[in-house]
Formats: sequence, structure tokens, C-alpha cells
Amino acid sequence: MHKNRLCPSCGRPLEECTDEATEGRWQPHVLTCYATKARSEYYDDHDDLGPETLVTFSLLPEGVEPVDPLADQVIFDPARAARERAELDARHPDRH
Repeated sequence: MHKNRLCPSCGRPLEECTDEATEGRWQPHVLTCYATKARSEYYDDHDDLGPETLVTFSLLPEGVEPVDPLADQVIFDPARAARERAELDARHPDRH
């Protein structure tokens, strides 16, 4: 079927989706795309990711639990570094 004969909104043949005889006969079906759900949840949990960060997803075998690829990544926290330095200085005042 030629592409310009498809509805740009629903992707169905124009002859079918614009036929007045089909009005009121379209049954909606609600499905969950679990890849999209995983992406949404991941971005919700990682709001520090910028638009340049590309996150892709792959389907794991049954029984394999997903892991956060950023969980082990150490992100520099200036406030934490200052606290740790102050604690170190307090324990070793002669190191200056």
C-alpha cells in the first residue's frame, strides 16, 4: 500500500479510517509498553541526566534482574568532599 494512502494520525488506510460507516465501531485497546515504562522510571530516578545522555534498554532473559548501570559510578559531590576533608583534618591536625 502506498504510504500517502495511510492516515498520518493513526497509520491505517485512509479508505478505512475515514469511512463514515466505521464511525463508532473503533474499539480501543490499552496496552503497557514495559520498555517505555522502564525508561520513564529510570529517568525519574536519574533527573541529573542531561539531554546528551543516551539511555538504551535491552530485554533480559527471564529470571535475570536488571541493574542500574550508574549505581557503581562515583559522582563528585563537593559538599561530601568538604565534609570528608574536614573530618580528615580533624583526625590529623598535624598534616597541614
